[in-house]
Amino acid sequence: MREQMLKEVEQKGFKYEQDYWDCAQCTLLAIQEVFGLNADDAVKAATGFAGGIGRRGSVCGAVAGA
Repeated sequence: MREQMLKEVEQKGFKYEQDYWDCAQCTLLAIQEVFGLNADDAVKAATGFAGGIGRRGSVCGAVAGA
């Protein structure tokens, strides 16, 4: 079950990244969907993490989003 959930997060996150380009938001949204969480404000707040916090490349946005 755990492996299946992680695979689903990976697939959703990858698809969202292709469609929407914001690594932090895509990762967070995929996790929320698979685990049944609802925190729309968190997804909005994750915008600043895109491209390594403010698009500076210093911290991975996907990791920060997770």
